[in-house]
Amino acid sequence: MAPSSTSRHAKNSTTGRLFLGALGRVAPSALIALSLKPFFRPPRGEVREPSTPGLNGHRWTLDTGRHELAVWDWGEGPTVLLSHGWGGQAADFRHLVGPLVRGGFSVVAFDHPAHGQSSGQEATLVEFARALEAVGRRVGPLSAIVGHSFGGAATALALDWGLPAKRAVLIAAPMDVRYFARGFADAVGLPERAHPRWYQAIERKVGVSMDSLDVRALARRQTAEALVVHDEADREVPFEHGQAIAAAWPNATLQRVAGLGHRRVLADAGVAELIVRTLRADLEPQARLRLA
Repeated sequence: MAPSSTSRHAKNSTTGRLFLGALGRVAPSALIALSLKPFFRPPRGEVREPSTPGLNGHRWTLDTGRHELAVWDWGEGPTVLLSHGWGGQAADFRHLVGPLVRGGFSVVAFDHPAHGQSSGQEATLVEFARALEAVGRRVGPLSAIVGHSFGGAATALALDWGLPAKRAVLIAAPMDVRYFARGFADAVGLPERAHPRWYQAIERKVGVSMDSLDVRALARRQTAEALVVHDEADREVPFEHGQAIAAAWPNATLQRVAGLGHRRVLADAGVAELIVRTLRADLEPQARLRLA
């Protein structure tokens, strides 16, 4: 649920922008119907293998009954599950896998539905959380879940559904799916007066209310400890989202970072070190001594 390449193209094309703006003014219901499919269709960029120098990963497929998910695992130890964001893929975590494995963890990453090498054409936050739950229950028990952006919101939802994990790490996660829905509506020229109908159309498609997907509300019910990492100048998901999630989540720590943006944060060695250090604190003292 984020502005797709289709909406960005329409926004940047003069003809497309004028057409959509006119349609939104005279027939907002038609524009809503036209916009639903691209809203739920993530952009598929070049598919990449989540290769990590010096580490041999195991690639396998999990059939959930709804999707065939591409999954990779590395290392031995307590399991850390990685959940990428909208338009991303497991390879987005390639800079984090090595530090986690060297830190004594088994690492599992996968492509969400309609992303990377997994099946499907459309995705929703609910589908993200279902996939996360399916993989998590297959490879658990989980020591932690690390979620980036939309995958962080899905982490909160899956935990709320009962997927057990000791800790969550949310990187650049949004606090409210309406943020994406509103941004998409603005991009295609849907007038403000039609936004309630747009939200209702999304809810009918997803099958749940947007209120039930509010990460701040989900956060208040969490029992897992959380580390929230967010760049203070994130242009895609503002820093205030991370602040709100951390404030609502019991036993959460907010780590402000600078100069990394929304995506480079996943490649930063300092952020990787922080995550590993935080997760290692959950290990038994004897295990920490063996790994030191």
